[in-house]
Amino acid sequence: MRTKLGRILCVLAITLVAVSGHGESGFRRSLASAVTTPEPYLDQLATTACPRSDKAWTEKRDEIISHLLTLHAPDYERLVDGKWTHVAHDDAYLNLLVVMQRSTKIAAFLHRCHGPDTIVGNLRQFVTSQDNANYARSLDNQFGHRITDQDYLRRSSVALDLPCLLKSQDFLKAISDPKSYSEALTMIGEHNAGKARGECPAESTQWTTLLYRSRFISTPDKAQTFGRLLVVAPGEDYDRWVQFGIWTKEDLDSGADLLPIRNVSVVAVARHPEQPGGAKFDAIADFYRCENNACGETVKQTAKAPCPAASSGIQLCSRLDVTGETDDCERCHKMTPNSIHPERVYEFDSSGKWVVLDDRAAAAAAERLNTRIATLYARLPLYELPPGDDAVAAWKSFGAIGLGADPTSYKQSRRTSAYVQACAARANVPLSESSADKVGDAMNCSECHGAHKSDPSIGVLNYPLATEKRRSGPIRDKSGEVHVPDLVEAHILSGVMPLTIVGDQITAHPLDLTPDERKALYACVSDEYLHASTHSSTMPTGLFVDWLRNQGDKGQPPPSTFVGIAPEKTAAKVASARRLLLEVPVPCPSGDGAKEFACNCGRCHAVVAGEGVRRGPNLFGVFERRIGADAAFAKLKEQNPTKGYSDGITLLAAKPDMKWDEANLMAFLADPDHFLSSNGGGSDGSNMENSFPDAALRQRIVDYLKTLK
Repeated sequence: MRTKLGRILCVLAITLVAVSGHGESGFRRSLASAVTTPEPYLDQLATTACPRSDKAWTEKRDEIISHLLTLHAPDYERLVDGKWTHVAHDDAYLNLLVVMQRSTKIAAFLHRCHGPDTIVGNLRQFVTSQDNANYARSLDNQFGHRITDQDYLRRSSVALDLPCLLKSQDFLKAISDPKSYSEALTMIGEHNAGKARGECPAESTQWTTLLYRSRFISTPDKAQTFGRLLVVAPGEDYDRWVQFGIWTKEDLDSGADLLPIRNVSVVAVARHPEQPGGAKFDAIADFYRCENNACGETVKQTAKAPCPAASSGIQLCSRLDVTGETDDCERCHKMTPNSIHPERVYEFDSSGKWVVLDDRAAAAAAERLNTRIATLYARLPLYELPPGDDAVAAWKSFGAIGLGADPTSYKQSRRTSAYVQACAARANVPLSESSADKVGDAMNCSECHGAHKSDPSIGVLNYPLATEKRRSGPIRDKSGEVHVPDLVEAHILSGVMPLTIVGDQITAHPLDLTPDERKALYACVSDEYLHASTHSSTMPTGLFVDWLRNQGDKGQPPPSTFVGIAPEKTAAKVASARRLLLEVPVPCPSGDGAKEFACNCGRCHAVVAGEGVRRGPNLFGVFERRIGADAAFAKLKEQNPTKGYSDGITLLAAKPDMKWDEANLMAFLADPDHFLSSNGGGSDGSNMENSFPDAALRQRIVDYLKTLK
């Protein structure tokens, strides 16, 4: 008997980028060796007679699917005990380039023979989308759209155009030199303060920044850095999420020779995409910072290189024009943009030194951005061009059924303990019955990754994210290109997902699974989505195959229900999902003033003498110190009016008898705004983000502050 532990949310936070992913460039670089074995069945489709009955079409469809999804037996090496070792055939996987090449042949057959939509409609839709993006057939559609890449960039030029400051020479030079990264952030602070700079006029918009290290995906340039400076610049027509590749503190401390970083990724989110005529649509593209007409990147024969000539300075040129290659962003971007869960987050102190935020502070730093994503961008489909131009470019082309969908919606009966134990065993992970129950309960990814427009989805996990189960750990192909583990596996094994749902409430706590249970979860949820082999004579199975075969209301769940959740609980789910993105994954400890301070206050306040200031003043020696007496922090206001002490603290600092004794500290921590207004600090309020209504907690923090001397 299975014991329900509460529904589980599979949250895929592709910090890849948090905003832009580049998982395919390695596939294209090894394009020449992608297909090494002739495939007579698919080659003969060009001359195969068209089926003449529904029964014949059904048989032909299933034959085609079995050949389309036959796994690729690779000639790859894998890291084993630190050494590159040849990969065995049981590591065969679904090679995305091979699927594209097969799709071109299948699409030609299906369009020639006009099979009935009720039988081959979904298959035709899928192979057409892959045919459009077939890099082997044509390098003019690498973005994956029906229109050419150059036409896509032309139509997207307004959306992808950076705000004046971010494309100014001052800013581009600052963000291209690690010694001046902090200066680039200062420029953004001045922008937020309403200051003009050079030819860039003052603006009233407030930009948000995040200096961080991505968990899994590097930039697509030669530098291949994991560091990013993200700038979110809201606009009237588009919100622009701009990421500049950077070297991180750890990179700079390593002493290694570091290449210049070229990459700039731009995600433009249309504010009003519903306007008549489809005048606005979301867009994603990569650009390179080319200095003095040199981009320092490998230029392919297909490169257009139309960047305007300039004798000096930094130009922004599209990656496609410079190198001749780009990515089909929609393969990973199931939302525009994806939510952000960085590996590490940084700040600069007042002296320009790097500060690494603790785990809780790092999560909190991303919360405002994730809230914006959850409340404003949770809509489907993604950046949809006008229907006549790009009817097959939306997410639905990859299958309306996502990873972790409820199999009972498609007349399948799975997720029994026996099923979970069997699929785990195939992955060499032995499980007890109780562990199998836990894994089965954790397979409900569609709790949040649903596929309906009416579903508050954070991006359906369909092809290819759900089919990449090609290996465990990095692999290296014959050209020497190293491919990272697929993202779903990496997120499950690292503990980023799944999270726990109790009742209708999504909690911020990862499900308590052992390493073996996490391995089994990935094995089973991916096996349920697609189970295939290296033999085309074996019919693949799984939810993806069901969709391709038009099973279950043409692959769509019944319209009256969501996959995995009852419709009457949708409102609670929406509210809970949004609250989740406001929460911090790690709860603060209780009972220890030092740890409680570090958890609640350490992000903004240093406590070591001489360390400098962060967002707030250094609190070393704060007990019995005059209010507003940190000279270094006060000086920040001279450099930037948005920094330093609040006006209220400045007013109290002018009173010689105002100091941080126990009574004032307790009152300030309880309600900072009330403390200022009641002591002559005005009504503008405090810059402090936290308040502590719990008197016992306040006392422990104050007692800790007394020790800082």
